[in-house]
Amino acid sequence: MFSACDISRDEKVTVSEMTKFVEGLTPNFKQKEIHAIMSFLDLNKNGIIEKNEFLKQLTKGEQTMNKEKPFSKENPQSKTN
Repeated sequence: MFSACDISRDEKVTVSEMTKFVEGLTPNFKQKEIHAIMSFLDLNKNGIIEKNEFLKQLTKGEQTMNKEKPFSKENPQSKTN
C-alpha cells in the first residue's frame, strides 16, 4: 500500500502523492479527507509520511483490531440470533 502511494519512489508520501493515489481509487474524496489521512499518518507532523510512520500506524491499527475482535466468540455482542 505504501509503495502505491509513493509515486516518486523516495520512501516518502507527500500530500500531492496521496491526493493522486486517493483520487485514482475514488474521485469523490474531498481535500479535507485527504488531509485527515495525512494528519493521521504523519506522526512527526512535517507534512510528509515516511515509510516508518506509515508502518507504525498500520501496526497500531492492526493491534486495535486484534484487541477489539468484534466478531469473536469472546465477544457476546457479536452473536446474531
